[in-house]
Amino acid sequence: MNNYVLTSDASGNATWKDPLLSSLWQKNVTNDISFLAGKIGIGTSTPNELVQFGDRFVFHNGGTKIFGFNFKFDPTIGDVRILPNVGFSELRFNNDGSFIIQNAPVGATGVAVSAQGRFTMDGIGGAQFQSFYGNGLQGGVKMIDGNNNLNLITTGVNNADLLFQSNTNQSDIVFNDKVGVLRGLLRVDVSGTDVAMTFKKYNGSTPVKDLFKVGYDGILYAAEIKVQLPVSGAFPDYVFDKEYKLMPLAELDKYITENKHLPNINTAAEVKENGLALGDMQVKQMEKIEELSLYIIAINKRLQEVEAKNTALQNQVQALQNK
Repeated sequence: MNNYVLTSDASGNATWKDPLLSSLWQKNVTNDISFLAGKIGIGTSTPNELVQFGDRFVFHNGGTKIFGFNFKFDPTIGDVRILPNVGFSELRFNNDGSFIIQNAPVGATGVAVSAQGRFTMDGIGGAQFQSFYGNGLQGGVKMIDGNNNLNLITTGVNNADLLFQSNTNQSDIVFNDKVGVLRGLLRVDVSGTDVAMTFKKYNGSTPVKDLFKVGYDGILYAAEIKVQLPVSGAFPDYVFDKEYKLMPLAELDKYITENKHLPNINTAAEVKENGLALGDMQVKQMEKIEELSLYIIAINKRLQEVEAKNTALQNQVQALQNK
């Protein structure tokens, strides 16, 4: 055999060996086998990385340790595909204990690969998923951050959407306390093109009551709604200040006749177009109620004056009749 040498072991067994390979493979006293130089290909004669299985599965032993599918590292380009028109994926292990799983669709060889999806687990328990289109980050989910928050992030032109889909037309978000006991459940019910949402209070597996519900008709059902007014918003006790200019009834009559609505109140057309702000309308209604109270008080005073004059006139008439 050309370029081979005949060797014999301690038992006298003879074997033809390639002297070049014999110098690269070594076995120590504990029978551990090591390969001293070059790349190892299993199922391929042209390995692209330290170890390659078949035509596209590799192990890269650089500063970052990588198990790659259709991956090889080019020192001038970076990550490239081994085969054209085949997808790309890799698992990276970093020295800080973090690891990254990322992938890219099919593409050409000889060009840098841009990841389209990436999952990262950092060295302190944080995790996030990111999506890319082209070369830019478009959005992702940070599952754990420094404050144990779940963040849905988008940096592109699209919305940060969270999709829930169920075979039962019901999707739930469950809220447990710190020991894992169910305390609340937000349920979305889909019926054809209609959607309803209910927030339920639970005590373990036992439902306690519905805290609020938005029905298929768009009506909000709740025991009570508390509206927090802005700091700058004043509740209309100012109506009772001495400096408040109460519109005379004659002017109010003229305004209503001309405008068909009360002063400082939205018109029907405005409400139809823009909706009704509960806090703002509650303030305006209270303003009108307090103004109405002042009108009633003023009318009552005038009525008392008329009644007093009427009583005096009746007494005068009675006195004349008694003469």
